[in-house]
Amino acid sequence: MAGKTDEKRPLTLEEMTERLLEIPFLAILDDEERKTLAERLKSRRTTKNQPIFLQGDPGDEMYLLLEGRVRICCESLSGREITLAFLKDGGFFGEMALLDGEPRSATAIAETKGQLLMLRRADFQSFLLEVPTAAISLLAFISGRLRRANNKIQDLALLTVRERLAALLLDLAAREGEPLKGEAGVLLPKEVSHKALSGLLGTSRETVSRMCSDLKEQELVTQKGRQLVILDLEGLRKIFADAGVR
Repeated sequence: MAGKTDEKRPLTLEEMTERLLEIPFLAILDDEERKTLAERLKSRRTTKNQPIFLQGDPGDEMYLLLEGRVRICCESLSGREITLAFLKDGGFFGEMALLDGEPRSATAIAETKGQLLMLRRADFQSFLLEVPTAAISLLAFISGRLRRANNKIQDLALLTVRERLAALLLDLAAREGEPLKGEAGVLLPKEVSHKALSGLLGTSRETVSRMCSDLKEQELVTQKGRQLVILDLEGLRKIFADAGVR
């Protein structure tokens, strides 16, 4: 994780150039290309519970999260809110707006106060006109990403809810978990509730609660106050691996 940003001063051009390494499809650019792009970045601060953009809004920019925590969610056709992801320092979102300019497919909400770097679509397009070789590298990266996404969609379509829950808990443990002090286990953030998990999985809260109870009986997870604790990462990996997913 990148170092904490000093709120008393803006980032230097060199620091912004380095932070772009945290965005995979921009990290493939060479140092001079990233520096040229960093010159077009803008800083934006957020407050707790502030919407950054709403589902259906015009898509004009992408963001890199320097500080704080952001929740990405959307509303289903039935009107139910579905949580898609939680992001923290180093997370990025809204990148599709750079390519297609279509309305936002999801809502982004700052769950805490924080700081963002913002790249506008018009500035990104002017960068590609100025550095056309960068466009070739980006197209190759995006093509590979789409291919991997298609493979993952095919695999996940064959998984049971239990197997998808195991995969999700493993992912959250790797990205958001913290080892328990003096105890075995990985503590997940308090925001990872049964309701949040049901949104991420696209299933009911009751189903998630039932599956979590099963995992607790198998001593794969437990509860510490309001937070989930992963006790057996290998046990969860076995559930996921037995499904034969790539």
